Amino acid sequence: MHDTVATTRGIRLAKFRDKLHLALKCQYDLLEKAVQGRTFSLVTIERAVADSGRIEELPYYRQLKRWWWKTPNGRYAIVIRYGYHRLPFARGRFVHESDKLEGFKDFLLTQMRRVDKGDPDWAYDVYMSSRQIAGFAGVSSLYGRC
Repeated sequence: MHDTVATTRGIRLAKFRDKLHLALKCQYDLLEKAVQGRTFSLVTIERAVADSGRIEELPYYRQLKRWWWKTPNGRYAIVIRYGYHRLPFARGRFVHESDKLEGFKDFLLTQMRRVDKGDPDWAYDVYMSSRQIAGFAGVSSLYGRC
């Protein structure tokens, strides 16, 4: 007999890794375009039924929210997000700072490699525990009261 709890956790953990890796890749692409002074939008294909009854595939352009900002002291800071939650990239560290935007390229590549290896699986446990604590009350252990 299979342990369904372990199987369910493994499936959810794999989805967590895939989604986080895709988000990091999109942020890396967005960062490269921002360094070049250009804009980046994610293109997905949506299917819609036309008036004639045929199914058409239409491009859907979506703007991404960047994870970095400029601090008051002139440096740049970045956080890793999963949905609207901030994820720690190291135990207890949520924010990474750099003097230039180009400094985030190595950081994002390192985080993508860590996700592929399964290093931030403990961040998934932090994320899930914050969701369980929050329930439906709108409270998160990562943010305090929303």
